[in-house]
Amino acid sequence: MKTFVIAGHCSTQKKIDTTKSFIKKIKQHFDSRILYVDHLACPNDIEKLVDFSLHVTYNPIQNVDIITDITRQFKVPFWNIYKDDRTITKTVPIHSYAHHNSLYHAFNFLYNNDVENIHFLNYDCDEDTFEFIEKNETLLNDNYEAVFFPYRYDPLNGVNTEFFSVSRSALEKMFLKMDSFGSYENRNIVRLTDYNIEYTYYSHLKYRKIKYFLHDMWSKRDGEIGNASFFDEMPDNNEIKITYNTPNNLICSVVPIVDFAHSFKISILFMRFGHQIGDYVNVKFLGDNFEVLGSCDYNLPMDNYFWLEPVQNTRYVSTSYQNLRTTFDLLNMNNYGEIE
Repeated sequence: MKTFVIAGHCSTQKKIDTTKSFIKKIKQHFDSRILYVDHLACPNDIEKLVDFSLHVTYNPIQNVDIITDITRQFKVPFWNIYKDDRTITKTVPIHSYAHHNSLYHAFNFLYNNDVENIHFLNYDCDEDTFEFIEKNETLLNDNYEAVFFPYRYDPLNGVNTEFFSVSRSALEKMFLKMDSFGSYENRNIVRLTDYNIEYTYYSHLKYRKIKYFLHDMWSKRDGEIGNASFFDEMPDNNEIKITYNTPNNLICSVVPIVDFAHSFKISILFMRFGHQIGDYVNVKFLGDNFEVLGSCDYNLPMDNYFWLEPVQNTRYVSTSYQNLRTTFDLLNMNNYGEIE
């Protein structure tokens, strides 16, 4: 029998359906024992499919709820677009520690139930992982303590955390010792650039001398094992959902600053670059009760930007493109960029 931990975030029906489908495939292919873990309550139809379900309510976001000099390394620079060619930066909200914390509780539960090997997968993985589950099980039984794939963005300094396998020994020596943020971001272990879980796990594996096997880069989807995108979290255009302001969102970057060059007024940068698709955006300034105080449409070609000042009494800034919308609270200073 193989033991699986599946981590999900069933915030939409699409995600629930994806999770159910994957769990059913595991059950059809393997003699399995499955633990499902989520920051949200487990839907009944998923709970019926698994052996155990954990609801971990603690869901801190780095650069919002937890801010350190290391988490602040994860930021997006907007070069030379402010007065005297100065740069504006905006930190990125990170779910890495929240993800690890869920895994810690799942691994701890299974460890206390005498499980030997565990295969962890995100809910959006698919059956193309199955042949590697068999390989990983063999490697763990051949005295490796853990099995990972390389981190696609930096394969020499990080490991992929969408799918990996660990032994009881790795739990004892590493994962169960990381029971708090202080032990997760232990300054004797991590590097100053270890702002995400992929880098942090790599540093812990090295420091704790875990004997791990590293596969070649995942051959599909440019090294990404899961099929979902973080952009799947973006609400429909008809829905106002307050989120943390991330400069990497799919529409365009929206970065408010306290503009010292103009009497410390609030100015908001709108910029499109890289993967962003919002070539024609609607910007709304909303009041405390989401009433529209101002609205206008703007062309936004790639690698271009414009500045706006919010209208008086603005509480929320909402930017939409076609069927996508992102909205954040202008009174929350964690949503602001900095001038460097």
